[in-house]
Amino acid sequence: MKNHAVILLCLFMFSCKPADSPPPENSPIRSYDYAQVTLNRPLQLPQDHAAHPDYRLEWWYLTANLENESGQLFALQFTLFRFRNPTQRNSNWSDDQIWMAHVSLHNRDEHWFEQRLARGAVGNAGQTQNPFTLFVDDWNWVSDLPETPFPATLTVTLSDSVKFRARLITQGNYILHGNSGYSEKSANGKLRSYYYSQPFLQLSGQINLHGQTHQVNGPGWYDHEWTSHLMQAGANGWDWFSLHLDNGAKLMAFRMRMDDTNAHLSGTLITPDGTVLKLDQQSLQLTPKEFEQVNNKRLPTRWRLKVVEKDIDVELVRFKKNQWNEGVYPYYEGAISVSGSHSGQGFMELTGY
Repeated sequence: MKNHAVILLCLFMFSCKPADSPPPENSPIRSYDYAQVTLNRPLQLPQDHAAHPDYRLEWWYLTANLENESGQLFALQFTLFRFRNPTQRNSNWSDDQIWMAHVSLHNRDEHWFEQRLARGAVGNAGQTQNPFTLFVDDWNWVSDLPETPFPATLTVTLSDSVKFRARLITQGNYILHGNSGYSEKSANGKLRSYYYSQPFLQLSGQINLHGQTHQVNGPGWYDHEWTSHLMQAGANGWDWFSLHLDNGAKLMAFRMRMDDTNAHLSGTLITPDGTVLKLDQQSLQLTPKEFEQVNNKRLPTRWRLKVVEKDIDVELVRFKKNQWNEGVYPYYEGAISVSGSHSGQGFMELTGY
């Protein structure tokens, strides 16, 4: 899910109030002036690759575990967020959509992170369809095709000495999480979103660091998620994992932490033969095993994940210390290694600590 990481940002930046309890599924879709996530409105592709401006919050999210010619590892994150902030227009500069982009790049020794924010009304940020494009200023994700994100080229400049350009190619199907893309994040269903992924993604390109060019390639994970329901009172934050297992399987695991209740677990396993299995409280176990201090916060950075009926029992360990994005709303986002019954690599996101 999506980085799905800064849902509380608009509480601090834009003075939004948490939504009341959601209406019944048969209530009008424009209740509270935000579009609602309901089973009555199925997720559809390619239409839903586009932005959904009537919903409160949306993000397009990419992570990648990359390696250069000599085996040096890099971890890459690119996320474009869209927030709906209803306001009375006083000029053409003012609209009700706010855009924020995050870029994070790690190697073993260094971390580069930057965020950019913009109103979309003057054309310096947004999402367009012909071709499919995500952009903030000169950060550009441009597809070769209309309406669909892939194949594409992603170009980002963090500074004069830190740049990257990568080709993004898919090698499998999109995956709809939950009930055909209707994804419940709490036991009572009040926290929910539309959510799909493209876990069969391959990146190749160049990372330029301090005058040296690294030819890199590796697997990527793409999420697109939108909602008006992730700001309910009592939602403390989440732990999210995306795994590329060496046998060809893919796995997403999500743990929502709630006030005075057990954490709610959900996930999706895609087996090597392409079978998609929904994971729930009974089939998925996700347990923190080791904590460390990161930016004066006690964070779980080593986990045990089990899918019992599929004989998956793995340990998830952070790539390096302090994979911390210090933005307006800070959070942990970084690469992980997978060992145990299966080996592999992936990403971990920890919010709300």
